[in-house]
Amino acid sequence: MKIGILTFHDGINYGAYLQVYSLYRTLQKLGAEPEILNYKGFFHWRWEYRCLIWTKRPARLAANLKKLIAFKRCQKLLKQTSFTFHRTCLPNYDKVIVGSDEIWNYSVAHGDDIYFGVGVPAREKYAYAASFGSVDENDEIPKKLLSGLETFRNISVRDENSMRLLQRNLPQKECIKVLDPTLLYDFNGEEVEPVEKNYILIYTTDNAIPVSVRNEIISFARQHNKTLVAVGYHMPWCEKNFNTLNPFEWAGFFKCADMIVTTMFHGTMFSIKYKKEFCTILEPYRVNKLKDLLTEFGLEKRIYQEKSGLEDVFHAPIDYVSVEACLKERKKISFDYIKRIIGKGNCDLHKG
Repeated sequence: MKIGILTFHDGINYGAYLQVYSLYRTLQKLGAEPEILNYKGFFHWRWEYRCLIWTKRPARLAANLKKLIAFKRCQKLLKQTSFTFHRTCLPNYDKVIVGSDEIWNYSVAHGDDIYFGVGVPAREKYAYAASFGSVDENDEIPKKLLSGLETFRNISVRDENSMRLLQRNLPQKECIKVLDPTLLYDFNGEEVEPVEKNYILIYTTDNAIPVSVRNEIISFARQHNKTLVAVGYHMPWCEKNFNTLNPFEWAGFFKCADMIVTTMFHGTMFSIKYKKEFCTILEPYRVNKLKDLLTEFGLEKRIYQEKSGLEDVFHAPIDYVSVEACLKERKKISFDYIKRIIGKGNCDLHKG
């Protein structure tokens, strides 16, 4: 069965690529023929590329272009339609899955309502692990977007904040909570493992970690004889930086890390995936999804607290036996939902 996937598939972002890659491969394993709807609104596209190339520093521009090329090569692993800014140019499908990722954070896509189902070229539309991201649960979703959501046959989300938003704004629409696709797919050695050993991995964005916490991380690494290695974004306070990696090289650094410190959703996700000792530092933009993810797996103690510090987080071991038990249950729910979409189970949530 041919199924379209509509998401933020082509952003130069490790989590964005690996979530769509994981969903794509999962659908293939279940016998479907997935195809990426290679669409992006012009203003969304322009904003992303402006962020990538708008810099007065030649070295950063060169690094960003190298990173862009690395991502474009990985994009070739996915079957896609021809790129278009116009939704009317997309082919028609029997079924389209919208998601995963923050597709319903309407500030990110500059209000593009296609991610809410408006103008999606499909007889049946489904949402998989969609998220409103930083949208507050008490916000009113614009009526036009709500009308689009009503046209979905089934909806699933990846966090409680998104669930509460839907329950309050669209109470008649049933939805369930599922896992991010990266926790469903086993990469089976597709990761490119680095030569670096004995390191603490840092995955964050510019200035997301306060200077005082950076100093604490540096001191902690010295005390434990670890090298600080940053991936994805250049961190001048780290001893080694790898900010032009392709997504599979990025995953390899997570797989081989001794410890991980991150402010990012997929940084935390891959820490859990590879059963690592990690610390998540919360920042306002990602609080909703990070708190929910950690609470779901009983990992609230992995959140950095200024009073107790980094040492206390890493001093407490993680019970990955309990985490795996929770994962097993959530995986079944998630796989069952996908199977219903592709016709290997009942498609109506209230019957499944």
